[in-house]
Amino acid sequence: MDDDEVGPPPKERAPAAVRRWWRSQGHREAFGVWIIRTAAPLLIAFALLYVAGGLFLGWAAAFDVTTGIKSPSEASFPPLAYPLAVAGWLFAPGLSGAVAGYIVTNAISTRRKRSLTKIFPDRDSE
Repeated sequence: MDDDEVGPPPKERAPAAVRRWWRSQGHREAFGVWIIRTAAPLLIAFALLYVAGGLFLGWAAAFDVTTGIKSPSEASFPPLAYPLAVAGWLFAPGLSGAVAGYIVTNAISTRRKRSLTKIFPDRDSE
């Protein structure tokens, strides 16, 4: 290589690449941004908690505690079973409800002929 030629740029480090990818997700539609920025970290945390429960409590017991079949106090390690039970009771229904709500809202809003402000005027404007 001559002195006049410029070599390839240095390879981007992993933390910088992840940060750049994370920041570039804003161009997606709202549902995609929500899934990537909010639901994915929560899903990863839930998965890690479930794997820890599976390793410490046993896979069948972790499933039973998560789905509410078995009480967390009956588990072999209750300090891990209680967070797992709360995550199963709150996170799974909350995530599925949020996804369903977004899909229904998006489907309704694309078919709406009149805006909601015309259908339901503000009480202040009357």
